[in-house]
Amino acid sequence: MLKTTLVKICGSTDLAHLYEHLFYDALVQFMTDRGLVSRLDYFIHGRAFAPGLIHFDIDLYTEEAQSIKNDLTEQRINTDDPSVAVALLQLMSENKTLFHGNKKIFEALAKVDEQPWQNLDLLNTLDLSAKIHDDPNINFNPTKEELITSTLKLTLSAEILEQKLTPLFIVVGRIILSNLENTLMDTYGYYAFGESGRKNSTSLGLSSLFRASSKHRLKLTEELSDCKETLEWLNGIDFANKAHRHLTSLNIHLPDELEIYDASKLLIGRIGWRNIATKSNIQKVLEAAKLNIKYNKEDQELELSQIFRN
Repeated sequence: MLKTTLVKICGSTDLAHLYEHLFYDALVQFMTDRGLVSRLDYFIHGRAFAPGLIHFDIDLYTEEAQSIKNDLTEQRINTDDPSVAVALLQLMSENKTLFHGNKKIFEALAKVDEQPWQNLDLLNTLDLSAKIHDDPNINFNPTKEELITSTLKLTLSAEILEQKLTPLFIVVGRIILSNLENTLMDTYGYYAFGESGRKNSTSLGLSSLFRASSKHRLKLTEELSDCKETLEWLNGIDFANKAHRHLTSLNIHLPDELEIYDASKLLIGRIGWRNIATKSNIQKVLEAAKLNIKYNKEDQELELSQIFRN
């Protein structure tokens, strides 16, 4: 695995946070265009800190992802109206506050985007008092007005599988949910804030939780349709074979063995994954899984067997 940490600064905490969301979206799109899968080929964690620090940890698990490491700092954010509007919705959902945009935001974002990223491994000291020249200190929420938010839940479930397939369901399910999270956040501006899992006598379930603000217009048939497109993209890049190759490689980043043990009572090492993560077993997990999206009392469901056919 290769890990890189990128940092840059700007003159406003709010602006740093908005830029962080936009750059995250740009990185995910760059990876997706190259057939790279979140939590399988790579993982991105972006954060923003006062007074204007933008910080990205990027883990590159596979050779395909590692080959484009030097291209990451060359990516540019989208500053068109729809992209910035979605990013502002993400911030509103995350902070539960109303954010206001104006034309100065676009000028400020362009200036931040022009600043070169610094690689933390090659950095001596970063002076956070060095603001970007003429950068407006934008306050997106001068009135501190709060927003009402509610929770949208995305769940991947399956009837109880044979014991050796339970760890595979957890790993494959988390990979799939991670990519669906990116789809819903980038398309609708929801904020993914948590994960949960359940196991009972009849079924297994993994869930991702999203916060939606009162500014969102939720229509679950549309959200499910976009999730289906992402699943079809995964199927189109031969996800089952890709997951098999990477999960059985001794160089791949492996899931938390204690989380797997807690759910399956199996403690699996690297050699164990070679035996479990066969393409046929991954296909069994995909064909057994159902996707459910729920908001308040409304829900929509999709069987993955409709997409991942052997």
